[in-house]
Amino acid sequence: MPTQSDTGLASTVAFEPLAGGQTAVAPDFALTAAEVQPVMQTMRGQGFTIHCLYNQETAENPQLYFSHQLKTGDALQLAQQIRKGLDQTNSPGSQAATPPSGGANTGAGGTAGGRPLGELAGGIAALAAALLAGAAVIRRRSTNHT
Repeated sequence: MPTQSDTGLASTVAFEPLAGGQTAVAPDFALTAAEVQPVMQTMRGQGFTIHCLYNQETAENPQLYFSHQLKTGDALQLAQQIRKGLDQTNSPGSQAATPPSGGANTGAGGTAGGRPLGELAGGIAALAAALLAGAAVIRRRSTNHT
């Protein structure tokens, strides 16, 4: 059963710059039962640490699952790897997605700073490129505790 876009489900991605030009990325996936295995296999195969996989309700239809993951590395490469995970879902912009009737599927799945990733030219890869260029701050945690 497809989920409607107005249900508020979203896969989010948080990037955080680290020392030495590295980046930490934490993708949080919202998945249907059929998407769990393909996404977990894809992300594990790329070296992501799967911190949890859970569902919150037992009688929902469709059954929904949530997964929090983490990996460090080059921001653009991480973004490309996350794109491979999103492509295993029916998220807007994924290879498996069914475009809404009457229009093309242009979103990239998920949000950044409250904006759909599809609004950032080129989707998630452009998000990482913008982060590297200092043009975007995506849920950046402050280390200044004054």
